[in-house]
Amino acid sequence: MFERNPNTLLPTKCYGLHSVEWLPGDYYLSGTLTIPDAEEAVINAEGARFHYVPGKGDAVVLQGMSRCRYRFGTIMTDTDGAALRVKPTENMPSLMSIVSFTGLIGTNQKGIGLCVDSTVENVCAMRFEGTDIRGFDIGIFVPDARPAIPGKPGSGKTDTNWYWCSYIRMCNTCIWEQHNGIDDGVWYVNVDASIANSVAVRTSASYGRWFIILGSMGWSVRPRDENNKTRSIILDPGARYNVMEVTPPVDMFAPWQDNSGNNTNVVMTSKTMKSIGLQVAL
Repeated sequence: MFERNPNTLLPTKCYGLHSVEWLPGDYYLSGTLTIPDAEEAVINAEGARFHYVPGKGDAVVLQGMSRCRYRFGTIMTDTDGAALRVKPTENMPSLMSIVSFTGLIGTNQKGIGLCVDSTVENVCAMRFEGTDIRGFDIGIFVPDARPAIPGKPGSGKTDTNWYWCSYIRMCNTCIWEQHNGIDDGVWYVNVDASIANSVAVRTSASYGRWFIILGSMGWSVRPRDENNKTRSIILDPGARYNVMEVTPPVDMFAPWQDNSGNNTNVVMTSKTMKSIGLQVAL
């Protein structure tokens, strides 16, 4: 059984009560490793190194889950897809589970590190933990959730998820949240816009709470002129009621942009608190 809301329980079929131990070592994937729908399942693979061989597609895909614990080692790719994608099917959403990894390693700024994908079903009340993401086009990507579809209940949601990452770097965009159905994310991240014209954090979501350790090497070591498009933070149109606590002070790094179109977002640092039309010395 799974719930779309507190008043509705829907039946489904999935694996349950499984525990899998992946022995330490190097594993070469000739295709996508898919973890099917599961409830109260555990995967321990922290000592494993997964090498995704194809140049297209996703390396590891997690489908629906409820009260699961999945712990992966390092996933290495040279693909236009994702190293790790959470994408539930219509059979079952992804809820109340923990997904962790020791590393997501890309090459030549291709593909995505972690993709939290609600384009088919919801991904909510999850926790994502990682220690190293580098070398992708996008380090963590949260695309627009599924829009409302006639004959189906509600619309897609990506909400109340927790993210903890110790270092995201060498990506064109370290973190990118889109807008539709995305809200109430809590982020504890160390991000560095470390290559030319990269972005540390980009969001158009709602009600996010951010704790950011910030760097922007792509700004610091290159000429600071109109040709340097490196940015610390971009609030895209529609972003609202986000609170970002940034250290060191954001003014020490690449410029940040507020394109949200409203004055409900707040960026706090040890020097100033800013939103549109507001600058208060602390």
